[in-house]
Amino acid sequence: MDLKLIICLLTIGVSWLAYFLLNKLDVFVTNNLHHDEKCEKISLPSEAEDFAIYGNFIISGMGDILACYYKHLSAQKAQKGSLIYIDPKTKHWGYIPMLEFPSDLPFNPLGIDIHNNNTLYAINMAFGNSGERVEVFSLFESAEGIQAKYLRSIEFGNEWLGRLNDIAVIKEGHFYISEWLVYPDLPEGRDHSLLTTIKKMFWNVSGKYTNVLYCKEVQGKAPECMSQAKGYMVNGINKINNQLFVADTVEKSVYIYNIQEDYSLALAETVSFSHHLDNIVVQKDGSILVTGINRMIEFMELADRLKADKEKSPVVSTISRMTKNDGSWKVEEVIVEDKIFAASAVIEDGNIFIGGPTDNFILTCRID
Repeated sequence: MDLKLIICLLTIGVSWLAYFLLNKLDVFVTNNLHHDEKCEKISLPSEAEDFAIYGNFIISGMGDILACYYKHLSAQKAQKGSLIYIDPKTKHWGYIPMLEFPSDLPFNPLGIDIHNNNTLYAINMAFGNSGERVEVFSLFESAEGIQAKYLRSIEFGNEWLGRLNDIAVIKEGHFYISEWLVYPDLPEGRDHSLLTTIKKMFWNVSGKYTNVLYCKEVQGKAPECMSQAKGYMVNGINKINNQLFVADTVEKSVYIYNIQEDYSLALAETVSFSHHLDNIVVQKDGSILVTGINRMIEFMELADRLKADKEKSPVVSTISRMTKNDGSWKVEEVIVEDKIFAASAVIEDGNIFIGGPTDNFILTCRID
């Protein structure tokens, strides 16, 4: 083959690869902040990453996500987490007592879902202590406030460490769960070595290898799970009636599936966004808030700083609202801000409440 032709083909190949990587890192994306002027912080002892609505309150799991996910092999050092509530009217928060929860069991909550307005399912990153789990609680209000009575644990085992992200319960003992990583973490925590990081990134951008799992509880055993849909990085999931909403971080899309009688999923609609996607929270009015970062390169810089115990760098996040008009879902940006690395959001009385995985506060902003 002619040497000039070889050089030309190599140049084209290298140029394409460079453009592909720069595009995936959102190097060419510009940020335009809006509705971020009237904001205040509600301080917390730790990070609150996922939200669910319970009556007039916001429920969240608060845990040491930095130790579990962002520090190298540090999960065993994580402080025990808790369940909390936020009162949108007063902007105050409080602990939810976890009655009868085993005192020797770590609690590092991630994705949560409330079924029938009284049963809370919470993914628990227990790592070397019984592995990945889902904890089930009965929620109720008493004279002492909101309380959660521990009912049982659904144990997935070490092969699922760090892979499970969010949960959507269909009926008692039947749920969907999102798997956002192909390889499990180690019992000691997340491996942030260069080789492991490159390997995980490759699998997340090279193909649809992560899953939406339908799982059925089996008494005394690990749940029976089967893949019903795939994505590049399946992240937040939620449900409305007989439809499941699935966020793909890399694809910047929400896939809407019809839930079939056998719990298989039939794709009904795809909704595209301008930003990456994290969690999906269904609001009281039936609209959906979808939260995520704008530029992957900012997240990578933040992650490097967290690993090195350096000062955090800002990450611009967008919260978008999905509303159904004329039979299809429409998207509008609610707020673009750089004060919190946003993962979940709830709107109440003209205020938006935003939680995230790297900040020990909830950001609330006036948006009307």
